[in-house]
Amino acid sequence: MRKTGKDLTSNDGRITSHLLGILNLIVKLLKLKITPVFIFDGKPPEIKKNTLKKRYDSKKLAEEKLENEELTDEQKITYFMQSTRITSEIIDDTKELLDTCGIPYIQAPEEADPQCVCLLENKLIYAVATEDMDLLTFKCERLLKNFFSNKDEEIIEINYNKMIEGLNLDNNQFLDLCILLGCDYLPTLQGLGLVKSYNYIKKYKSIENILELKDGKNSIITPEEYNYNEVRDYFKKSSSTCIIPKEEDLKIKKNSNENDKIYNFLVTKCNFNIFKYNTFISAKNNFFIE
Repeated sequence: MRKTGKDLTSNDGRITSHLLGILNLIVKLLKLKITPVFIFDGKPPEIKKNTLKKRYDSKKLAEEKLENEELTDEQKITYFMQSTRITSEIIDDTKELLDTCGIPYIQAPEEADPQCVCLLENKLIYAVATEDMDLLTFKCERLLKNFFSNKDEEIIEINYNKMIEGLNLDNNQFLDLCILLGCDYLPTLQGLGLVKSYNYIKKYKSIENILELKDGKNSIITPEEYNYNEVRDYFKKSSSTCIIPKEEDLKIKKNSNENDKIYNFLVTKCNFNIFKYNTFISAKNNFFIE
């Protein structure tokens, strides 16, 4: 929704790009008889602070570059996309949209990733749709890629059990491989690419054994703070803080007199046109038709 290099806004200046994007997605899913469950990130773990600092600095740099009046239109769009921040107002507005439209969501206590996997493990959802491969490190049983693509791309389903069987790794070895390749909580290691990391895990079985290599060219240089054990424990135990909702809480809700509330939010407050409102109401009504 931001590929024009600017945000959509309501008449009073409220940013609505994210709301229109999510509304369009919901309509698409309801037409397909799919119930979406949105998961919001909670407080990030302490081990993610370095990654968050890098992301903040990157967005700050993009904001500074946007001030250059000699940028091309293409450069403006690029830096605008890179500088976009998810504010508390954006989160609150999104939750209000979902509440108004009767769409289920969960506020995760910590990261959204383990919360998604927790729902999957408890058979409360069918799959997790994401482009973030970190979900597999949490043992995400079924992951869908390209689900949100606007291009004519085939949706790819990744089955965790089939994947590690094909890689000929067990759960612990796959987790160590992911950590070696870099994640939100640790950087990649110098001199270890995808193929070399995989071959080392196959041969030496664990990060401990790999880091003990001291034979010249096979030695691995680690940063001063490379707390892989802490990160490994987080991946294994993060589900302990997750919410397990009732199945009823994850169903789409249809309340009496809800159309007026939806109209007031979409048309009056967000200033979306009546076509968007009618399209959503039609899709939701169709969802409940057997």
